[in-house]
Amino acid sequence: MPPEQIDALRNGIEEFFGADPMESKYISRIVSSNHFSRLERLLDEYKVFNKIVVGGQRNQKKLWVPYIFWQICASSLQFNNDTQDKT
Repeated sequence: MPPEQIDALRNGIEEFFGADPMESKYISRIVSSNHFSRLERLLDEYKVFNKIVVGGQRNQKKLWVPYIFWQICASSLQFNNDTQDKT
């Protein structure tokens, strides 16, 4: 993603959610600690962590993961597990 797009994305997010997204009433929370842990494993995976371009903050106590934009690798284990047809 070009740096200009990343900057525009950051500016748009701050404009909508404010300077401190943790205080925004427009960002939802994760529904359970199990789901939070699953997302945390995904974010900590090297193939994902290394590609986060905006966001990535989290607070387990408040089950809070605001917005995250990354350039995902299709080979990511969690990405493949989450996108496989479960039917």
